[in-house]
Amino acid sequence: MSKHYFYVRKDHLNKNGLSQILIRYYFDRHAIKYFPTGNYISPKNWSFEKKWPKNKKDNHEIIEKLKVQDLKLNNIVVDLKEKHIEPKADLVKELFFSDSDFEKNGKSIDLFTQLDLFIKRRDMNNEVSDDTIKDYKTLRKHLLAYQVYQGYQIKFDHLDYNFYKNFLNFLLHKTQKPDGTKGLRINSAGKQIKNLKIFVKDRIQSGIIPFIDLSSFKVISEKASHIYLTKEEIEKIAKKEFKKARLCKARDILVIGCLTGLRYSDLSRITSEKVENGIIKLKQKKTKANVFVPLRPLAHKSLSKYDFDIPKM
Repeated sequence: MSKHYFYVRKDHLNKNGLSQILIRYYFDRHAIKYFPTGNYISPKNWSFEKKWPKNKKDNHEIIEKLKVQDLKLNNIVVDLKEKHIEPKADLVKELFFSDSDFEKNGKSIDLFTQLDLFIKRRDMNNEVSDDTIKDYKTLRKHLLAYQVYQGYQIKFDHLDYNFYKNFLNFLLHKTQKPDGTKGLRINSAGKQIKNLKIFVKDRIQSGIIPFIDLSSFKVISEKASHIYLTKEEIEKIAKKEFKKARLCKARDILVIGCLTGLRYSDLSRITSEKVENGIIKLKQKKTKANVFVPLRPLAHKSLSKYDFDIPKM
């Protein structure tokens, strides 16, 4: 079993009074190695109990750097284990400090490892919503399925126009959905292409892979049909009586949703603390944006039945 953590020697200071942050790594409780991270910190800003920089504004930059290095080391270990190679200290250290120019040739970089790093970083830093993280994981699932279908390992240098055409055709006609049917809808397939481009551009801008021309990777879409209810129809639903409490709750949730326009992921989080002077104030789960939604009389009436806590189904 391998294990690592960050380590600071409080008695090893440079002329600026800073100590280098090291990685203490060992495999099977022996052959301990110390990896220099190249990052320095004052011992007073280091939590020796948590083995991590103290959560202070001045430490935010170094914390982000350590997160990246921690993620890199974790992925090296996971990759070696998947290949049935023991992650011994000397080998892990060699890979951790592998020559960056060799890595950047685009061929030695594993696409799926990079996709995992991309997803973990965005998730760890709360850069996007949970739903977007799910979308990235769905892309990974489709790429793996396409790799199996094609019978060869997908690499970054495969990402050309022919790959785009073949992958898009696979999404539209071959990929299997949870219900057993095959082929994604046009907008769903377009979302996979959009997220693939976001991922690849991020790797390019991060200097991990060389430039790849993605101009031919068109995000296809079609106009969706939007169904809405009239004011009279909503009022009619609100007046409908049910014997079962569960159906009454469902009716009220529908009415509140129609009159606020909130996504269900936000609608389901309405509490009395988020309602002030007849206005719903919350941060959207998907976009992280703050919104202020006035409660119309009928929505106010429906929500007040539950003391302004949206009912749970």
